[in-house]
Amino acid sequence: MLWYSPYYVSGYARDPDCVWHSSVALYIQEILNGMQFVVSDYARAYPGSFIFNYAALEITGTGVPTYARLVYPAFWIIAMIVSWYAFICKLFSQHVAFTSTLLAIPGLHFLHLHPSPESAGIILTLSALILLITRRDMKGKITGLLVILALLITHPVSPLILIVFLVATNAAGLLFRDVKAPITILMPFLIGIGWFTWVIYYSVKIGFNILSGVIYPQIAELSLKGIARVAFVYPMISDLTVAIYFSYLAVAIVYFLFTVKVSYKASAKTKTIRQILTRAGYNNVLLLIVAFICLGLSYFILTVIGNRVLIERSLTFFILTISVYIASNVISYVSKASSHMHKAKTWIPRLLIGIWLTSLVLTYPIVAYSMDAFNSLPPSEGAGIKFLASQILSDKEYVSMMLPGQLALYSKPPTGYKFIGFPPNLNWTSPHIVVFCLTNYFYIAMRFDYSFTDNRYTQAYEQILASPRYNKIYSNPSCEVYKTGQKG
Repeated sequence: MLWYSPYYVSGYARDPDCVWHSSVALYIQEILNGMQFVVSDYARAYPGSFIFNYAALEITGTGVPTYARLVYPAFWIIAMIVSWYAFICKLFSQHVAFTSTLLAIPGLHFLHLHPSPESAGIILTLSALILLITRRDMKGKITGLLVILALLITHPVSPLILIVFLVATNAAGLLFRDVKAPITILMPFLIGIGWFTWVIYYSVKIGFNILSGVIYPQIAELSLKGIARVAFVYPMISDLTVAIYFSYLAVAIVYFLFTVKVSYKASAKTKTIRQILTRAGYNNVLLLIVAFICLGLSYFILTVIGNRVLIERSLTFFILTISVYIASNVISYVSKASSHMHKAKTWIPRLLIGIWLTSLVLTYPIVAYSMDAFNSLPPSEGAGIKFLASQILSDKEYVSMMLPGQLALYSKPPTGYKFIGFPPNLNWTSPHIVVFCLTNYFYIAMRFDYSFTDNRYTQAYEQILASPRYNKIYSNPSCEVYKTGQKG
């Protein structure tokens, strides 16, 4: 309900990426055969998810808006929950898998369930983990290799998360001499070579720059500064988001310290970190290593790169793995206390976890508002994009708009027109067409400039209105199109 409701109640699309990923997928055959247009680079470099979406659209027979808003999110949620649940069941138990999933769901506010390389990469990563870590037979390993090959051509970041898991299995194995790691260190090394080879191959052969084309989102054209300072126009909501993520870390630390205390009491010989971790168990140590690597990667992305979009790739697996560690420790404590006739002590951790989980669920809509306030596209905005694509665009024109990939839904994209970053500065550029969408206004005002009255959208809009060169040729409640030299 928490994940699917925003997609179900949205109008034209849950967010712009819903449309452009699915729309570009309609032309994946032509793209792989050499057709190039302004939003096709990602599909050429990482075609895996686009091929899947093309096949799914053909099989289901649904249109792109319905598929991207209703069909794919429902499929993804089921696949995500089932694959993660199955993975944790293999490592721990059904009880831990169920509890940890409940703990993780309300903390994953930022998940994008729409058709995209990122969402496909998460499912493929979990599938590879199930096959490589929990299955020891040759059939599982071979199938896992096939999944890895699909992952390498689907998303540039997900293979790195998989490498983190596989390295962690070997790192944990160093602490547990009696436990043989399911995967040798050679496997993550080979995946790393495959990832690097694919990136370099396409960077050189087709001129695809992974930094500008994938690692940094299209919104980076805004050249925004201070992105790591505040993520939303209302700082209290941004602070609440950070507090929720830190609450996962704080709860895990509390249980880790409790484990240390119990270890010291249980044995006078348990004095070193290695001995304490050994008492925690191989699977717990494995997940702790992954959690803290992902947390460190998230911190690096936030503070060094300054990108709050990319951070969700690693933060997702931090929330998932730390939730399992918390659930495992809570269930272990309750089980031991019950078996030693200390049932009265078990209500305290149960109550605390219940209060924490309830607070996560109740605050979910508040944090989700920091995305949905500017993300969902109304049908009228879709009508404006359709008008622009079907009647206005032609080759050799410069267009200023955000997220132009949506145009592929309504017409075969011309290969001649070029896009200029939005909002345009008419002192430096002179696009032939400028598109103002209400969603873009809220996006810039609420996420970047933190002002509804004075921001780059309103400044560009005033410039266009004051310029004698531009005339309004289309208007509806959420979309306006201006073009040089034409009367509306």
